[in-house]
Amino acid sequence: MAARVRARLARALSGVLGAEIPGPRRPLVAAVLLTGVASAVALAFGAIWAVSVVGLGASAVGTLLLGAGIAGGALGLLVGGLCDRLGATSVWRGLLLIEVVGLGGMVVSSGSRAFGGAALGVVLVAAAGIWTAAQAAAADAASASGTPLDVVFAELRVGQNVGFAVGPVLGAMLIRVGWSTCFSVVGCMVLGAYGLSLGTASRGEGRGAPAASGQETGHLRPSLALSLLLLGCVMAMTVYAAEGILVPFSVTTTHNLSLLEYSIVALLNPVLMVVLQLRVVQWCARARLTPRLVGALALMAFPFLILDLWATTLSVAICIALFTIGEIGFVPAAQDAVVGLAPSGRAGAAIGLFSATVPTGAAIGPFVGFAVFDWRGDAAMWWAFAGIGIGAAVVLAMALSLREGQRFQGRRSLGRDARFQ
Repeated sequence: MAARVRARLARALSGVLGAEIPGPRRPLVAAVLLTGVASAVALAFGAIWAVSVVGLGASAVGTLLLGAGIAGGALGLLVGGLCDRLGATSVWRGLLLIEVVGLGGMVVSSGSRAFGGAALGVVLVAAAGIWTAAQAAAADAASASGTPLDVVFAELRVGQNVGFAVGPVLGAMLIRVGWSTCFSVVGCMVLGAYGLSLGTASRGEGRGAPAASGQETGHLRPSLALSLLLLGCVMAMTVYAAEGILVPFSVTTTHNLSLLEYSIVALLNPVLMVVLQLRVVQWCARARLTPRLVGALALMAFPFLILDLWATTLSVAICIALFTIGEIGFVPAAQDAVVGLAPSGRAGAAIGLFSATVPTGAAIGPFVGFAVFDWRGDAAMWWAFAGIGIGAAVVLAMALSLREGQRFQGRRSLGRDARFQ
């Protein structure tokens, strides 16, 4: 009976996602979902807790969040290298335990500003490292099964986005009971993720990871192609940051939508992410990386230009839907491209480099957007992001063209050549 219920649930889930997540990778995806809930709760309510319970000032909280963002980006680079040396799952499990310690500190630190701020910082920084290590573990899972990397990364993004959608709702419900209850429950969820991580195996734990047939081994050395690829990713992530920060500002201050209207429309992002992520990756599986990345960037950068001509709830919904489809297509393909430049045994370092582009873009995007808004207004701001998107597409195409005519095994398949144009 239980087996029949599980089979029906698996069929229903695969019907929603558009593909079935294989059994060996389900613990990984489930663990990412649980840590996504924890990260969402910390991001959504950490600042409120720090001000209202711990007693930190707003400027101190802002400084704490800035420092945590910088440290999280740096930790992503460090974690990527450690995953190559020590094994992704070992590093991942260690970071999960560190996050549990940080959440425990938030439970007991209501009377101490220094201790409470430190505990929140540990949780936020550990969350960045956990995501990097989880992606490295996914790369090992892809290596072991011969699955394309972009498919495995897409599965992780489904779990993470479900966690991000559930986290604020669950956190708000738990906070009504008490802050300590909220962080205790979230800490137990991270412990659950640790338990699930015990069911995952990292290929080639430690330094002795075997190389795939025909694939070189060695260090991830700087190259023009890698530098251009990372620059293009930073520019793309600058555009990516606009959807979460500048769109609500634009539509509620310039185009007179209410916060309630926007919050309802914004739900399209996580819903479409869950429903379309695996489907889009499957549809684009045979396409070359260059048109995939350029097409995805066009969907991310251009839709919001229509707000100056047509600003209604429907137009905002269309913009968010197009942006989400572009995001779904871009992020796994860009990760695939970066990891594809890494020699065997150095996927973690490449993932760490890509992870560092996210906070960098998130810092640059609002800075550029608000500066242009003050200078020329809302329409100019969105034209600026369209220009950044075009620049990112050109830079990425140049990076991939450096490999034209060469066929080499990327980490996304470890069994079939990555396609570069």
